[in-house]
Amino acid sequence: MVNRIMALSKGVSYPAIDSEDIKNLECCLPPLVEQHEIVAHIQQETAKLDALKAAAERTIGLLKERRAALIAEAVTGKIQPSLTIAENSDN
Repeated sequence: MVNRIMALSKGVSYPAIDSEDIKNLECCLPPLVEQHEIVAHIQQETAKLDALKAAAERTIGLLKERRAALIAEAVTGKIQPSLTIAENSDN
């Protein structure tokens, strides 16, 4: 296909192709039924990605809320300091 387009191009420093030549090019397409199957598959996979993105965004929002709550509790003295990693590794 690329070779056919290159053969139709005109010019040396700035090769171009006429729009009529492009309109007259023949290209291979899968049967319409297969095209519909391809579109359905892409839509299905896109829906999965959209759901994963939404779940990730919800999780990020919840983590931000949790972080803000922990900071507020730490600042107001509502939480006790936990063991340090060194103290905890003795167990």
